[in-house]
Amino acid sequence: MNITVEQVHAETGKGQFEVVLGYAEASTAIASLIYAREVIKSVARQHGQMATFVPKYAEDEDGSGSHVHISLSRDGENIFMASGDSKYGMSKIGESFMAGVLNHLPAILAFTATHPLSYEHLVPKTRNAAYLCWGKENTEAPLRTASPPGIADDLVSHFEIKAFDACTNPYIGLASIIISGVDGLRKDLNLPKPVEGDSDVSRENLRSVPDS
Repeated sequence: MNITVEQVHAETGKGQFEVVLGYAEASTAIASLIYAREVIKSVARQHGQMATFVPKYAEDEDGSGSHVHISLSRDGENIFMASGDSKYGMSKIGESFMAGVLNHLPAILAFTATHPLSYEHLVPKTRNAAYLCWGKENTEAPLRTASPPGIADDLVSHFEIKAFDACTNPYIGLASIIISGVDGLRKDLNLPKPVEGDSDVSRENLRSVPDS
């Protein structure tokens, strides 16, 4: 199946683990996600266990997301990242695409948070997508820019959308994100200022994500 696994590590919940798959073009990444989940569930059954990916499996435990990292490329070159001076470390194409996703996020949730349990996961102070904002080092933001190793600190190579879980049809969910980003490009949208720290969230006049 040629699925790249970059990381596997324990998370904060009991028996909870994070599996990070390697990046790929959209359709390939989705296929890898589906196969990986089936393999994990199959291996768990062989050991008399049950693996679940539901967004909230116990009231007193942290939930599980299926965060998506998105970049843009043209002819093999990253066009999300800025190539010169930039306000946020991303190109204007990257900013407009991300602004479109943020602008349409309440509607996107209809496709990426499709189960009642999804909204028990998207609540404040749980390091999830509780507010309509973006940032870099902000675990409460649904959209976060990322600078992995090898990228200069003042540049970002891609962004993460956290409002996405395993109850989602990943093809439909990712399509809604891409369409929203393209709308941002067509309208030349700009991002609002980032909310940079978790503690800043309580001081900002921010809208919460929909609760159902």
